Amino acid sequence: MLAALDVVVSPSRSESLSNAILEAMAAGRPVVATRVGGNPELVRDRETGLLVPPENEGALANALETMLASPDLAREWGESARRIAQANFTLDYARERFEQLYVDLLAKKGLRQAPVMGRTHLM
Repeated sequence: MLAALDVVVSPSRSESLSNAILEAMAAGRPVVATRVGGNPELVRDRETGLLVPPENEGALANALETMLASPDLAREWGESARRIAQANFTLDYARERFEQLYVDLLAKKGLRQAPVMGRTHLM
C-alpha cells in the first residue's frame, strides 16, 4: 500500500517513535508529520519530509500542498528517507547501539571486555 502513496501524513497530537512513519520512510515515501514526540527524530524537516506544529490544520494543509505540488522534491525527500531508515533504524543498527551502550556502562564500572571469535564478550 505504501508504494501507491505520494506522501504519508501523520497528524498526531502525541507520539512516541512512530512505526507508521518509519515504515513510510523505509518504503521511500516522504512524510508530513506533526512536531511531537519522536517524530522529529525520524522526519528531518525539508530533508525527508515536513514537520508542522500539532493541532495546526493550516500548517498541515500547506505542508501537504507543498509536497503534492513538488513531486520531484517529494521523490528526493522520499529517497533520503529510505537511506536514513536503512542506515539508522535497522535491527542490526539497534543491536549494535544497545551492545555499545552496555559496553560503555560496564566500562564505567571498571569491567572490561574480551574478543571471542570475532565478537566482543564481557568479562
